[in-house]
Amino acid sequence: MKKLISLILVMLLICMAIPTMAEEDVTGDWYLKTMKMGDQEYDAASIGYVIVMTLNADGSATMAMPTTGESSTGTWTLDGDKITVTIDDDPVEGTVSEGAIVLEQDGGEMVFTRDEVSTITLAEVKAAESAEEFYGNWTSVYVEMEGMVMDISVVEMGVPNVTISETGMEFFDEEDGILTLILKMNKLEAPVFAEGKLTAKAAADAVNADFSIDAELLEDGMLKLTLISNDSPMVLYCTPAEPAAE
Repeated sequence: MKKLISLILVMLLICMAIPTMAEEDVTGDWYLKTMKMGDQEYDAASIGYVIVMTLNADGSATMAMPTTGESSTGTWTLDGDKITVTIDDDPVEGTVSEGAIVLEQDGGEMVFTRDEVSTITLAEVKAAESAEEFYGNWTSVYVEMEGMVMDISVVEMGVPNVTISETGMEFFDEEDGILTLILKMNKLEAPVFAEGKLTAKAAADAVNADFSIDAELLEDGMLKLTLISNDSPMVLYCTPAEPAAE
């Protein structure tokens, strides 16, 4: 009996020495790191898709997109490593593990971490002194749509490069992607220089009479091309093309 009592006491001491396993504290800010749809996985920063998920201690939640100013509210619950985040009455389930929250919906996957996402940073626009500053070959590196700036490597429709001269703007790429073909169809008049920028408007026989392009220079030497069609702008950011190897 004494041995049994001693064994029970030892077991109790061992149990007291083992810390109670507690749920991970998930309150605070979480930043979208990657998105996966089907077999394709995207880095959030490269596609300009910045989302901050804030989980508050009172069970409320917020999904915000700082680049566009959009924000939605809802709730969250945690059961072990299973988390449910409900935004605008749309519940999304996921898991919490090793400093990450993985939310799954409609076959897609969104991974949030505590690491703040670094987005593409662009210089300020400056006024050019002459039209000649725009002339030459330019290579597209970023595209902006609906307030999101993304690397052209993730844009599947293809993003053209451009040659600007006194007589016009010529768009081209190696595969003649859909955007390049659309730009070629929208014939432009010769660009006009005024107030530090170039503007090329649709020619009289253009497919889209409302189409126009504004070309501006940035402080770091990049070119900003704003393509305007029916008040729906798309912006290309370009760098001077590398000279051809001799």
